[in-house]
Amino acid sequence: MKFPKIGDIVTTSVVSIDIKSTFNESINKMLDNEHRNIVVIGSDNFYIMSIIDILNVQSKEIDINTPLSELSLSKIPIINKNNNILDTLEYLNNSTEYIAVVNDDNSLFGLVTHTDITSNIDIQIP
Repeated sequence: MKFPKIGDIVTTSVVSIDIKSTFNESINKMLDNEHRNIVVIGSDNFYIMSIIDILNVQSKEIDINTPLSELSLSKIPIINKNNNILDTLEYLNNSTEYIAVVNDDNSLFGLVTHTDITSNIDIQIP
């Protein structure tokens, strides 16, 4: 059986923004980079802001200059890039769609999704 490290399957072309930034800044960054999601980097946590979050904020008529720290964004789990893919299996049983992959210093390395995990578990029978 072949089970790669998370760092080998992660998507590193991730758009991110600091949690102190405004909602408007995050939308502009998403548009500039043509991404539908953006990782929000907090002091100890990572969050994801998606199109659904944008629609929810707009429906509530929240000021576009509101800091991201004041929004109810989804916190995403964190895993080190050197961990084995099997260390992510616990997240497949819940609604977690994204996992933040970090370097040894806890800086963002990339994102891994359910699809990344399941498509990279290669069970080889000799």
